[in-house]
Amino acid sequence: MIWTAITILLLISLWRAGCEMRKEGDQLIDAARDMLNEPSTDSSASIRRVFRQPQDAGGQFTSKNVTFQSTTGGAAGTRFIGEVTNGSAVNYGFAANFTMSVYDSSGALLDSGMFSAFDIGPGETRSFQNFLLELDDTSAIASYKVHFTGGN
Repeated sequence: MIWTAITILLLISLWRAGCEMRKEGDQLIDAARDMLNEPSTDSSASIRRVFRQPQDAGGQFTSKNVTFQSTTGGAAGTRFIGEVTNGSAVNYGFAANFTMSVYDSSGALLDSGMFSAFDIGPGETRSFQNFLLELDDTSAIASYKVHFTGGN
């Protein structure tokens, strides 16, 4: 009986943590949309490249609303944010994992990085973010590719 109560409390805690992660992800996407619609007054960061159209990511996933933001003022790298949608019948209760690759206008690879979409079920959309550490100038980005690498 005590183990049942402990298990229930643990499951409730995990559920609440998942809800908080979803809320933070939604806030991140809302902030990105706000940045796209309003001129930035922050001189330490500038948005250079935005890709709104959905793109096939493999594994019946699509990516969309992908933004690349270069950071200046001492920080190196490029932050990327966006959304992925699970078009499969698989529930990735822990995480679906992806690789983000960016290319210049000649198709040469500029940089790549990994990210995960946590607790994403069939038909659901989750936000993502991470950094490309080797890429400082987002003006060179002509295209990107998100590739589903697996999950559980």
